[in-house]
Amino acid sequence: MGPSTVRKQFMQILGRPMIEWTLSAVGRSPSVDEIVLVVPESDVDAVRARYRGGEFPKVRSVVAGGLRRCDSVYNGLKAASRDWVLV
Repeated sequence: MGPSTVRKQFMQILGRPMIEWTLSAVGRSPSVDEIVLVVPESDVDAVRARYRGGEFPKVRSVVAGGLRRCDSVYNGLKAASRDWVLV
C-alpha cells in the first residue's frame, strides 16, 4: 500500500473525518467565538462549502494557506475578527 492521497485532516476516524472531530470539540467550548480554517488554496471552496455554518456554526472563515507555515498562520490571523486568538 502506497502513500495516501487523502490529506490527514480528512482521513476517516470512526467513520468521520478527523477535522470534524476537532471542529465538534472546539466548537462546544464557550471560550471559542469563531473558528478560522486555513487550508491549501485548492481546498478552500470545498472546505468552505462543507464546514462554514451548518453543523459547525463557529466556522466563520476558510482561507488559503501560504507557502510556509508562518504564511498560513499570518493568513489565518488576518481573517480572525478578534484580538485574542489560539493557533
